[in-house]
Amino acid sequence: DQTMLGVYRHLGTAMAELVRLNKIWRERDQRLEFHLCPGAIKPTPQRKTVFVTAHCGAWQLTPLVAPHYGLTVPLIYAPEENPYVDRKLAKLRKAFGSPLVSRDGGIRVLMRALDKGHSIGLTMDTRMDSGEALPFFGELALTNTAPARLALRYGCDVVPVLAQRRPNARYKINIFAPIVPRDPSADADEQARDITRQINALFETWISDMPDQWLCMKRRWPKEAYRR
Repeated sequence: DQTMLGVYRHLGTAMAELVRLNKIWRERDQRLEFHLCPGAIKPTPQRKTVFVTAHCGAWQLTPLVAPHYGLTVPLIYAPEENPYVDRKLAKLRKAFGSPLVSRDGGIRVLMRALDKGHSIGLTMDTRMDSGEALPFFGELALTNTAPARLALRYGCDVVPVLAQRRPNARYKINIFAPIVPRDPSADADEQARDITRQINALFETWISDMPDQWLCMKRRWPKEAYRR
């Protein structure tokens, strides 16, 4: 019950951050710290990257990596069923300075962006009805392997990003080391699954550290797992 209350508090905070996104960006010198974790590579427009994150912490601030480092990063988002809300949210997200791409048919747009040498960004912790069953907290869960497959196809880095909240409306945006397949001699399918397993394992550490700051509004695991 306490965790659930925290989740809804986190949702309200996330909405407030989106409403104040322009102000946060304008005051970035006082509010934002961009941190390169051990092994991380400084993003540049010349190095196309597949950035990935989860709905954890201040996830809506992770796309600010793009304007901070001068990147063009089309962002996939899930359209809202209410068209009024969808238009409002799209207007707020213009602060990212990046094109917004609906997840319906969005992969083609991301492929075109990679063809042009741009980077892309995706959240990939939600349930995918057509994903692959991979371990997540010890249970098989349908998982999106598209980020890993796109990175392998276009020769990109896969780079996780986590935005953490700090006191007084300050934020630390962590850029992690690229995730690479542990067996480069494996076929492309197995390399994609291996990269995605590593991403899931990293997400597990984020969520374990702040379970009340993970927004998971849909059933993430098969019903059998909940029964057990």
